[in-house]
Amino acid sequence: MGGLKMSVTARRVALLCVTPVEEEGLRSISYGVFKLQAALLASPRLAGVEVCLIELPTGNVDEFMTRIAAFDPDVIGASVYVWSFPVLAE
Repeated sequence: MGGLKMSVTARRVALLCVTPVEEEGLRSISYGVFKLQAALLASPRLAGVEVCLIELPTGNVDEFMTRIAAFDPDVIGASVYVWSFPVLAE
């Protein structure tokens, strides 16, 4: 994972993304977060690290904060797109 340096004590990683559902039922996929999740789970160096994907269909900051607090991660990553930047920045 070229250049990613994770502390040995980091055992819980939360990955955040907003995946809105359009009126026609189409989803705007946050490709980057799924690629990162797969890389973390596949890395032998990170065996034992728990990875939790927190994916919401809306930019509900309170729901994100509740889920983040419940998981209590050591590291947080986010997949940011035009539709998710405002809530993830907050």
